[in-house]
Amino acid sequence: MSNNIKNKVIIVGGGLAGLTLANSLQMQGIPFEVYERDESPDSRMQGWGITLHFCLPFLRKCVPEEAFENFSQKVSVNPESKDGGMSFTFHNANTGEVMMSMKNEPGTAYRAHRYRLRNWLLKQVESKVHWNKRVDRYEENAEQKTVTAFFTDGTQVTGDVLVATDGVMSPIACQLLGGKEKFDAMTNTLDVRSFGVLRRVTEEEWLKVAEGPTHLCINNGQQIEDDDIKQKTFNSFCSIHDVDRSDREKPFTIFWSLSRYDPDGVVPKFDGTNNTECLNLMKTWARNGFPEDSPFRQLIVNTPEDVSISPLVVRDRSPPSELVKTSNGRVVLVGDAAHPMTIFKGEGGNHAIIDAANLAEQLGEFNQGKKTLQKALTAYNSEMIPRGQKGVKESHDSAIMVHCNAEVMMRMFKKRS
Repeated sequence: MSNNIKNKVIIVGGGLAGLTLANSLQMQGIPFEVYERDESPDSRMQGWGITLHFCLPFLRKCVPEEAFENFSQKVSVNPESKDGGMSFTFHNANTGEVMMSMKNEPGTAYRAHRYRLRNWLLKQVESKVHWNKRVDRYEENAEQKTVTAFFTDGTQVTGDVLVATDGVMSPIACQLLGGKEKFDAMTNTLDVRSFGVLRRVTEEEWLKVAEGPTHLCINNGQQIEDDDIKQKTFNSFCSIHDVDRSDREKPFTIFWSLSRYDPDGVVPKFDGTNNTECLNLMKTWARNGFPEDSPFRQLIVNTPEDVSISPLVVRDRSPPSELVKTSNGRVVLVGDAAHPMTIFKGEGGNHAIIDAANLAEQLGEFNQGKKTLQKALTAYNSEMIPRGQKGVKESHDSAIMVHCNAEVMMRMFKKRS
C-alpha cells in the first residue's frame, strides 16, 4: 500500500470538527497535528449544549468503538443519563399551549455538554494537539506539493494538506475565499439580539418547566406591552446545562436564552459593563410575554442579579459553489469555517461532524493511492457544498421565522401535531 501523505495533515482548530477528523486520521494511520488557539483544554467553557442526532453514524465511523462505552454518561449534559434520548416541546409563550411535542428514542439523540464532548474526543489524540497556536495565514508550494501555516507567535508548520476547522471567522477561510472584503460580504450577521444565561435551580424548579433532565423547551410569543422594538415576537430556549448532585440544594444548572429581531438596533449591545441593564431587559421581556403563573417566566424573572449574561452573535455564511474550484489546492474548509449556521435549527454541529467524517474518508483514499488529492478534495467539496448551502438556508429561514413569522410557525406546528 502506498502512502501519499508524506508529511502530515495540518488541522487548524481543536474543536469538535477538528478532533473528530483527528480521531479518524489516527485510526487510519495517517500522520496529523492539531493546532488550537485556546491556551489549554480548560481555558474556556466551550459554549452551551449541543444536540447530536443525524451525525451519530458518522461520529461512530471516526472514533474507536470502545470509546463509546457509557457514551451518554461521558458526554451528556446529564451525566446520570445511561442511554441518551431526548424530548422536546414548542410552546406558545403567551398561552402556555404546547404547539408541538417530539421524543427521540434512547441512543438516537444526545444533548451533549460541549466541554465533556470535546474532552471525550481529545482523550484519543491529545498528544497531537498543540495549544495557544493562533493561525495567521498560509502559503501553498505547488512545486514541493506542500502547504505551510504561519502562526501569530512567529512559528510555522508545513504539511501535505491544511484543514481549517477554526470557526466562523477563520483566517484560513478568509484567505481562501478571497480576502477580508469578500469574506466579510459573504458573512451575514443577522439582526437578532440574543442573550444567554446559566443559573442554578432546584430539581423541583426544573421539573415545573420540563419533563426531565433531557428535555428541551422552546417558547415563542408576542410582547404584550409596547416598547421601541417594532417586531414584537420573542423566542426563548431552555435546557439543562449540567447536573451536579454534590450541590444538594440546587443540583441543576440551567441554560436559558431570550432573543428578539431588532433591525433598528434598539436593543442595547452587551459591552461588558451593562450586564445588569441587559439582564433586567430580559426580565422585562419575560414579564411582558409569559403569563404570570408561567414557570418559564419565573425561571427568567427570578434569575439572581449577579448572574452573568452572554450575548449570542447570530451569523451565517453559505459555502459558494465556486469553492469546489479550490480542490486543486491543498487547503480545505470544515464545519463553521465552511458553512456557519444560525442556532435556530440546531444542526451546525451535526454538519461539522459529517464534514470531518467525509473528509477523513477522502483523505484515506488519497493516502492509499486510490485517488489523487485533487479528486479527493473535489469529492469532499462536491458533497459538502450543496449540503452546507441547504443547511445554512434552512437555519437562516428558521431564525427569521421564529422572530418574525411566529403565527405562521404556530399554524405549521399545529398542523403537524
